[in-house]
Amino acid sequence: MKRLDRAVLMVLIASLVIAGGQTSAWAQVTPYADQTNPEQDLYNIFDLFLIRPAVTIAGVCGVGLVILSLPFTLPTNSVDKATDLFVVAPFKYAFVREFPDTEGMK
Repeated sequence: MKRLDRAVLMVLIASLVIAGGQTSAWAQVTPYADQTNPEQDLYNIFDLFLIRPAVTIAGVCGVGLVILSLPFTLPTNSVDKATDLFVVAPFKYAFVREFPDTEGMK
């Protein structure tokens, strides 16, 4: 039993030494100054609380627009284009796009 306790203790010590050497990999890649850009923070707050809910509402309204446009889009076989424009594009913009959107500031 003592031998098992000693083996477990040695494994724990070895894992702590290995994990202690790997903590530098957990460091942040970007410098701290880049993370505290007030202009980027304001854009992110605006994006999260105003733009994304508005685009979600636009997507829901787009469903109604697609239904209203069915008499015009069915004869021309363009229902998929109307659906992409009024429903899919807003929902992709609201839900698929990454949150800290660095491309939006450029």
